[in-house]
Amino acid sequence: MEGQLSDLGVFGMGVMGQNLALNAADNGFVVSAYNRPDEFQARIWGALDRAKKEGRKDGAGEMAIHAFTELEPFVASLRVPRRILLSIPAGKAVEMTLELLKPLLH
Repeated sequence: MEGQLSDLGVFGMGVMGQNLALNAADNGFVVSAYNRPDEFQARIWGALDRAKKEGRKDGAGEMAIHAFTELEPFVASLRVPRRILLSIPAGKAVEMTLELLKPLLH
């Protein structure tokens, strides 16, 4: 990231999370995208990178999406007040994620 803070963080890059991140970036928002390291990581970041390079639909240049696999840099990349959209399964996964994020959100 070139010193530009993100307007929105999207936590979870499944199909819905990817589309939410891309839609926000296509509408001019700077987006930080987080996904835990897993076997799908290369495919996810590849898809985001291709879309970023294709540019915004309005012709205003590249979409601003920054990819993260570590929580601290992800949270630090967000403009205060920090806005994080959780795109993960409801229930225990949300509770566990909130416990991980809470100490990082001063």
